[in-house]
Amino acid sequence: MPRSKYLASMDSGARGELEKRLLVRQSQRCFICDDPIDLTLHGGELDIDHIDPLVEQGLDAENNFALTHAPCNRSKGATNLEVARRLSEFGRLQAAAQAAGERGANLGHVLKQHGGSTHRLALRRDASSVEYSLPGCGDHQIHRLSIFRDTLSQMGSFFAVLPLEYLHHDDRINPRSIGGNIRGLIEEFKKGRPQLQIALGGSRARMSQVRTAHRARSKSSTDSTKPQRRFSWAFGLFPSACLSSRTQMSCFRRIRTQAGS
Repeated sequence: MPRSKYLASMDSGARGELEKRLLVRQSQRCFICDDPIDLTLHGGELDIDHIDPLVEQGLDAENNFALTHAPCNRSKGATNLEVARRLSEFGRLQAAAQAAGERGANLGHVLKQHGGSTHRLALRRDASSVEYSLPGCGDHQIHRLSIFRDTLSQMGSFFAVLPLEYLHHDDRINPRSIGGNIRGLIEEFKKGRPQLQIALGGSRARMSQVRTAHRARSKSSTDSTKPQRRFSWAFGLFPSACLSSRTQMSCFRRIRTQAGS
C-alpha cells in the first residue's frame, strides 16, 4: 500500500501539531469509533491515515487525513476510513439492539439513530392522485403526486422523496435484522455503485390500512358497484439487505409494469 510522502516528511514536532489540528476538527474523538482521544493518555497509540486511500486517488494532503486510535485503524478491514466509520456505527447499533433482547439492528434502529421516524405522514387521495404535506419539517406546501396502478395486482402506488422524519420501518412487514452483507453494500455505495432496491415506507397506521385493503382487493375489484378501498403504498430506497426476496420481486414487477415493459 502506498505510504504518505506528506507524513514521511514531518518531524515529530510537525506531526504533533497536525494531530492537534485533526483532533480539534474531529471534536476530540476517534474518526472511526467516535470514542474520545487524549493526546497524552493515548500517546504512541494513535494513527493518522487517509480518509480516501491513495490507491483510490485520495489526496496526500491534510484535508484528507483523520486521526484514529491505532487499534481501530489497524483492524478496520475496509480500506476506506468512511466505510470503517459507518461499520463501527452500525456495530454499536447492533450491540445495543442485542443487549435489549432483540435479534439485531434493523432499518428502524438506523432511522432513529439519524433522527428519523418522528412524524406520521397524513395523506389525502382521490382516484388519480395523492396529496401530502410535511409540517413537521417546516414544509407546509401541499404536494400532489400521480397514482400509478399496477395492471397485475390492481394496487395503487405513488413515488415520493420524503425526509427521514417521515420514514418508518414496519417490523410486521419485514421483521428481519440487517444482514452480514452490510459491509459490501456500504463499500459499493461509497464507490458510487449503490446496490439498492425499492422498499415500502410509511406510517404504521397506513400499513394496517394496506393490509385491510389487500384482503378485500379480490372482492372489491370484481364488483364495480361497491366502493373500492382507499389505500396507497409509498416507496423509498433502502439497502437490499433490509428486504425479503418476496418484497424485492414484487416491487420489481410493479416498476416494470409501470414503465410499460
